[in-house]
Amino acid sequence: MLEKAILPLNLSESESDNKYLLAFLYELGSRHLHLAYVTDANVGEASSRRRQLDRIATRAADQGFQTQVDIRSGHAATAICGLADQTGAGLIAFPWRKQDLMHRALFGSVAADVVRLSGHPVLIARKGLTDSPIHPLRTVLYATAFEMTDRQVMPYLRQPELQAETLYLLHVAQRAPDPHAEELRQQRVQQKLDVLAQECADQYQSVEQLAFIGSVRRQIIRQARKHDADLIVIGKYDKGGPLRKMTGSTAQHLVHRSPCSLLIIPKAV
Repeated sequence: MLEKAILPLNLSESESDNKYLLAFLYELGSRHLHLAYVTDANVGEASSRRRQLDRIATRAADQGFQTQVDIRSGHAATAICGLADQTGAGLIAFPWRKQDLMHRALFGSVAADVVRLSGHPVLIARKGLTDSPIHPLRTVLYATAFEMTDRQVMPYLRQPELQAETLYLLHVAQRAPDPHAEELRQQRVQQKLDVLAQECADQYQSVEQLAFIGSVRRQIIRQARKHDADLIVIGKYDKGGPLRKMTGSTAQHLVHRSPCSLLIIPKAV
């Protein structure tokens, strides 16, 4: 499912960032990499960038990947999404980049734009506090919205390549308006979490269930930190309406705020 990946680079990434991202992609089962660079520069600079990309491609090949290099021009996010569509990629992968609030307000984020525009899964690979190897993944946290995300996400959580010790199933919702309705809501949540846990029981050594009331974004971040997650997996679904335009999606929010690596699975894949 994730065998073919698009790896957009701005070529300011450190060697350790690229090494970590390549290791993470290999862990997820990616074996074919399309290294992409989007520019509006002149031919001479594009030639220099290709040499840089070729060096990264050589290092990736040494790690067991089949590689291809592509330089495009135009709007970065649109070009990246177009390349993913044309190549039939199963994943678009970025190294996590720290950006202050002012920079995001003025220039935006290519990764967040790709999350918004793309119908392909997007990985944001973020190193931990150390550069220690990630093999194997220890802890995965899936923030489920049940029917709105389970159908698109569960095949990825159950793919053989995703080897992790513990899976946390997290559901966050608002409290029901009265005690009786709240009791029924909790029962339904527990039943649905039980079903998901059974589906994943043979894939992980341990499957834990978490249910909370409150802010989805805050609880995802809080529980990922509390349980020392290596990877957060979420499904992207668009509610529409003016509120979403004002607040932005949970997926786009987590691109900048996730304390660990993030895998976003859209509905239309």
